[in-house]
Amino acid sequence: MKNDLFIVAIKDGKYVSIDEFKSGVGQKCGCSCPLCGEAVQANVSSRTDLARKYTSHFSHINETTNCTGGYKETELHLLAKSIIEGSSSIVVPSQKYHYPNVIFYSKVYLEPAFPVAEFKQYRPDIILLTKENEKIAIEVVVTSDLSNKKIELYEKHQIKCLKIGLYHFWKKDIKQFKTEIEFAILEKF
Repeated sequence: MKNDLFIVAIKDGKYVSIDEFKSGVGQKCGCSCPLCGEAVQANVSSRTDLARKYTSHFSHINETTNCTGGYKETELHLLAKSIIEGSSSIVVPSQKYHYPNVIFYSKVYLEPAFPVAEFKQYRPDIILLTKENEKIAIEVVVTSDLSNKKIELYEKHQIKCLKIGLYHFWKKDIKQFKTEIEFAILEKF
């Protein structure tokens, strides 16, 4: 089973987004992987719900490719993880105040990320420790939503989970990705 999902590919030497293609184009898209240069196909969903379990993406045509760059993580996913891992704080929705239609945000100061052996196959993208010794699992979601099993695991271990949905970022110009994602994770969330 292939797990190489990409939302950005290269066509004619330029980055292209999957949203530039229509359903059914498949291998005729003429695109290549931005990491290894091999041919990819456009797998375009006809659904428009951004919270769906499956989103449109590129994948390698060659099922035996050695490219690991797209293995379960898209470019946006990796970028978001690197931003969080390099930060001393993130902004998250506050749990202290509850008013209808109003979201308050709190800055959470972090210790460096650390591995968590008890998660084994359901390893979070990042797990952080706050200055108050509270564990927060960070899940960056671009093409696949969190599974119920993963959510149950966090509840079982009493670990808070922050899901950062980046569904809409792949529709932006590729040059804006880093700046907008940094703002969303470090300032806006």
